[in-house]
Amino acid sequence: MTQNALIFIVSQPRSGSTYLQNLLSNNEQVNTCSEPWVLLNYAAQIKPKLVQGTYDHKFAVAALEAYGDSFGKEFLSDKLRDHLLSIYAPMAKGYSYVIDKTPRYWEILPEIADLFPEAKIIVLKRDPAAVVRSMLTTYHMKSVWELLRFSRDLLFGPKKIQAFLKQNESNTQVFSLRYEDLIDQTASCIKELYDWAGINYSDAVLNTANNTKFKGYFGDPYQNKPKATKGELPSWATKFLNGYEDFLGADFLEEYGNYQLSSTAQKTNHFNAYKFFSAGQHEPASAGFKSWLKRRYFGLLGIK
Repeated sequence: MTQNALIFIVSQPRSGSTYLQNLLSNNEQVNTCSEPWVLLNYAAQIKPKLVQGTYDHKFAVAALEAYGDSFGKEFLSDKLRDHLLSIYAPMAKGYSYVIDKTPRYWEILPEIADLFPEAKIIVLKRDPAAVVRSMLTTYHMKSVWELLRFSRDLLFGPKKIQAFLKQNESNTQVFSLRYEDLIDQTASCIKELYDWAGINYSDAVLNTANNTKFKGYFGDPYQNKPKATKGELPSWATKFLNGYEDFLGADFLEEYGNYQLSSTAQKTNHFNAYKFFSAGQHEPASAGFKSWLKRRYFGLLGIK
């Protein structure tokens, strides 16, 4: 298998990536599977600063870099690329292309482009406020606590995605698409994507009822069955969302996808507390202490 057979779909979670994966794989040329997260399992080599380890990962990285200085860093990169392609190879049997749809690859977008310069990368954007609403309704969230598992996706994802796209404006291997356009102009968007990727297009690919390639343990829990994400939010969620939009700001939202800042956007204790605890999400503090600190801090603010 060669790297030009790879197609990556990257986004914030809850941005319609499963729907796009379904449409792009609904043909005889492309194979895919439920989110494989292959590259994040090799983050220790691809983007070492993302990884912590009880063995002291910083020293492990320094040691490997020293090894590369002695015997060739290009050699290490080539072997890593060959190894990763061998992992994708079973999915490519009988197909011209394979899709790895893993939203959290936004963490390693520049590294993917460097490691696989001939692969195609599709970046799917959605209004971040709509992303939050979808998370709240899809996972039936009852408090701010439950959003903490998406803290990096919400706080860093959009800005990292936009920075990558700005750096790759002239890279013909990168394609940027808005979820809203995919929904409103599905046929024209998909035809453009098929043409860009070199996949044979026909209107039949829009009927995805019989496509099961993308289904599995990960991905959209509703397997793209329509689900309303609008409606009145509980007060704690509204306060969080107002603070989140204020955090992103009008200028960024406009640049990101011509999205508009809500008139209710403002700083809120709910979002400030969320940022505070998100900052320590990956710190080596005891679970009991962190739990006590959260209850104490949120209790003082009267936050659920």
